[in-house]
Parts: sequence; C-alpha cells; structure tokens
Amino acid sequence: IQELNNLISKDKAIEIVTSNKSLYIDKNLKSITASLSKIEKTDGSASYVWYINMRDPRKVDYTTDDTFRAYAYAAVDAKSGNIISFYANLPSYYNPEERKLDSVKVKYSKDEAREILESFLKKQISSKFKNSILVYSYDDYIIYYDVNKNKPVYGGYSFTYNRTNEGIEYPYNSIYGSVDGVTGKIYNYGYNWNDNVVFESAKGVISAEKAMDYYLANKGFDLKYEINTINKYDDGDTGYGSGYSVDYEIRLVYRPDVYPQYISPFTGEQLDYDGTVYKEKQPYTYSDITDPVLYRDIFLLADMGVGFEGGMFLPDKAITAGELNKLLSGIGYGYFNEDDTANNK
Repeated sequence: IQELNNLISKDKAIEIVTSNKSLYIDKNLKSITASLSKIEKTDGSASYVWYINMRDPRKVDYTTDDTFRAYAYAAVDAKSGNIISFYANLPSYYNPEERKLDSVKVKYSKDEAREILESFLKKQISSKFKNSILVYSYDDYIIYYDVNKNKPVYGGYSFTYNRTNEGIEYPYNSIYGSVDGVTGKIYNYGYNWNDNVVFESAKGVISAEKAMDYYLANKGFDLKYEINTINKYDDGDTGYGSGYSVDYEIRLVYRPDVYPQYISPFTGEQLDYDGTVYKEKQPYTYSDITDPVLYRDIFLLADMGVGFEGGMFLPDKAITAGELNKLLSGIGYGYFNEDDTANNK
C-alpha cells in the first residue's frame, strides 16, 4: 500500500498523454480507459505502468463516407509519469466517390519531423536518448500519388535510434518513433531498453584498421571460386512476373573464410563464440593406438576432431559415462548420466 501511494493516479496518467501536444490525439477520442500493471524485472525489482486505451465511441454508419474511427494506445510510467510508448492510427485520405487518394499538403519535411521527435525524446527519456544514435530513417507510408510528378507522396517518417556506450553501438536496445508529415504529430513511439546491462569498457581498444590486419592474417582469406546465384525478372507481356528465372555462374573472388570471425579489440587474437581465445582443433593422436586397421574407427573419429585428451586412448579400459558423454557430444548425439566414476560403465 505504501508503494502504491507513490504512484500517479489514473486521471493524471491519462492527462499526461492527452495533454501532450507532440502526440497525435484525435479530437474524437472520447472513450478512455486505463489499467495499472506491475511489471516484474529480471533483477527482482518491479515497475508500475498505466496502460491507456483511447477510442472513438461513435457507431460506424457504412451508408456514409464517414467510416474512419480513431483509436490510440499509450503506456505511462506510474512513478515518473514519463510516456513509455504510444500508438495512434491516422485517418485515410481515400476518396471513395472518386476512388482515389485525395491530395493533401505535407507540411513537414523529414528533417523537421526528426526535430519534433527528438525534442519529445529529450523530454521523456533524456538519458536514454543521450546515449543513442540514429541508425535508420525512412518514409513510412504513401499518403497519395502525385500524378503530375509521377511519384508517390509520403505522409509520415519513421526513425530508429540504437543504444550506445562510450560511443559504441549496442543494437540490442533501441528507440523508435514516427511523425505525421501533415500534422507534425507523433503517432508511434516506444523503446526497448535494459537498464541492467553491464558494458565492458572500450578503454585501450585497438583501431578498426589494426583489427582488420589481425583478421586477414588468419588462415582463410584467399582467392577462391564460388557459385553466384543470379535472379532474373522479366514480366514479359503479362506483367505478372511470369518471366522469373534463376541462373548460376562460377566466379573467382578474394573472399575471407575466417571462422569464428571475432577479433579481440584489445589483443587482436581470434576469439571463439564464447569469447575465449580460439584454438584450431588438431586431430587427436594416441601413443597406444598404432594399428590403423584394427583401430580404424578410432583413427577416423580422431581425424574428425572427436576423441580424448592426454595422448592415450586406453582401449582395454572400460569407458565411463562421462567419457561417453564427451565422445557423443563431439558428434552431436545424446546425453547420459554425468556420474563419471570407474564403476559407471
């Protein structure tokens, strides 16, 4: 009860959204409901969020042209009052009588739309936006087609910002937003952000050019033949893609085949998928296995990188469950009890 006393009220959460002049709030959004949810976090803490649903309550009369009904959704942090996410549908400019999109004036350019969105982000999530970088911006939807200029006119713009740490991009966390070019209002906004991420410091990293030198010094960068797939599209007389075909060519290229492809930004060493220094697997050899005919299967497995460390196979000794696990895992098979004892045979 004490914790809930620190939260903003439902009416306050609704006011925060409906009074925000940056958001696209249709004048007919009269039916508004809100519910409070507790969000459990991975670190054991919890946050409270007001989820707000806004609707145009008017009944649709399909005998008229007035069929558009607005709706919008929003999420508000119940402690800080910051808007977490927002989405609103936009009216259609389709003219059913003339069966075409009506021409409307797009008052805001993409650059102006970006300024509107970023001004909003600085107010709502300033610390997150400060540690992010714009990675994508694109025209969101076609509002109508300009016959005179023979090209589509776009009515909205979308932007995506990826999280950064010490200027280095972290694409697993991001902020997104969309702005209507007609009204200059935000109709889509949200973010995916983990506040518990612990970043490794970038202090002391080598340059990208130096890392590339290390990368290319590994075995695998060479002149190779490869098969190149060529997709051909020819609509022909029908215009329905009936002329599609696939062709192939053998071409000569310089190509890197370095796997795994990770390079330590501190030492330049090649890293495995778990971050450890990569060591190329060598075929297993055993001092007590000498007959290639009698022990043919053992030699084949050894050449495939499946075997045991230590230099001895001990063919007369019973295999344990743990040893069998290791052997089978090397060839992608099942799992046994890991009780690696001499009696577990």
